[in-house]
Amino acid sequence: MSRIGISLFAVALSSTLVGQSPAFVVFGSGCPGSLPASQLSLMTPPVQAGTMSYDIDHLPVDAAVVLTGLSRTNSSLGALPLDGAAYGAPGCFLRVSPDASALVLGAGNQATYSLAIPPGVGLIGVRLFQQALVLDPAANAAGAVTSEAVEFVIGLAGWPFGVRPIANMVPIPAGSFAMGSNSGSGSPYFSFAWERPVHTVTISRPFWIAKYEVTQAQYLAVMGVNPAFFQGSAYPSAPMRPVEQVSWSDAMAFCSTLTASESTAGNIPAGWRYRLPTEAEWEYCCRAGTTTEFSYGAGLLCSDERFRYSWHSVQFCGSTETVVVGSYPPNPWGLHDMHGNVLEWCMDAWDGVTPNYPANPVTDPYVGIGPNRIRRGGSWGARSDGCRSAYRETGATDSFMGFRIVLAPWPL
Repeated sequence: MSRIGISLFAVALSSTLVGQSPAFVVFGSGCPGSLPASQLSLMTPPVQAGTMSYDIDHLPVDAAVVLTGLSRTNSSLGALPLDGAAYGAPGCFLRVSPDASALVLGAGNQATYSLAIPPGVGLIGVRLFQQALVLDPAANAAGAVTSEAVEFVIGLAGWPFGVRPIANMVPIPAGSFAMGSNSGSGSPYFSFAWERPVHTVTISRPFWIAKYEVTQAQYLAVMGVNPAFFQGSAYPSAPMRPVEQVSWSDAMAFCSTLTASESTAGNIPAGWRYRLPTEAEWEYCCRAGTTTEFSYGAGLLCSDERFRYSWHSVQFCGSTETVVVGSYPPNPWGLHDMHGNVLEWCMDAWDGVTPNYPANPVTDPYVGIGPNRIRRGGSWGARSDGCRSAYRETGATDSFMGFRIVLAPWPL
């Protein structure tokens, strides 16, 4: 009796993580008949520039062909576009994206196969969907049985397998950068002594950071309240504007509540949590590989971000309130509103006046004890000098003050 095992990958080639879903998703057999579905399991995690191996159990000994399918969309998981009739299994479908294509991966009777994942930041966060189809004339009227399907995400070395971020979290690789600023104390940057000395910082562990500042809708959904000033019918699309008038403690409580919920859902392994970024993580993400005063370059114009006055174009920007998150272009790493809209709380403590940067290179710096907490990023009411990548300050809770979150290792 001839049997053929066909394995199909559906790869969503999008570097943005979308939604929240478990690592292993059962989509069902997709074939008529009473035989139990075959099962798939990952032998090694999918890591950038690595080799991922997977195992197909219940694969017949005389299996001859294994195929791989590639998909470029995050289509509905309920779609059943690939008809098994093309492979001799009429009535059977594989639940992958509509634009999936089948490619020969290998031949033989082995139950374990490997898929090489090429290098490239663009593949970080890509979702893969895998399902197997075993042709067996004796199985049922269709002569085939499909496996359960699994879903997983390409990560980086050092990322734990099984982390599933909430929507709109951007994966950030580990790396080093020059933190601080040597710009002058006069116009247009008005730099401060506590931004110096410029020093090398290494972020040793990859993490995810929110693409947008936490919105009023997000805060309300998690905490049950909305403290924002710019809410209600007087402010169009208010739920999608950043939440403000939140204290550092409020932001920390949001992170703790979200972590508890996602941990209960099985989306966060031990040693990871949602939290505020450290000051170093924040500037690393704000700069996004740039070394200029802004991620946009040497100057900040009114068309770049939501802020009040630009020293570079010598004009007021007409900003009197927040705007919907993502209304302005992103920085090179795809993050929005890093130089405006609302200020953002960081984890670190500082007195707000004493220069405290080290002269020597440091790794994963964090100051946990101090009288005040640091805020970064500028706001709708700031001048351009207060929106620089290196600008740092402390302050109170007001309508300029919001936050964004990271999903990162814990403890620091």
